[in-house]
Amino acid sequence: MKRTTISQFTPDALRACGPSAEVLAHSESLEAHGLSVTARLRKLNG
Repeated sequence: MKRTTISQFTPDALRACGPSAEVLAHSESLEAHGLSVTARLRKLNG
């Protein structure tokens, strides 16, 4: 069985951690995860 983890961030937490999460995702070849964070940051920052 595969485990799945779901995280929930406040807007301030996303602003603080989002850029690092993007870099980490891309460095691990998890492009879709990185793009997901990018999209959420763009929506948050308008």
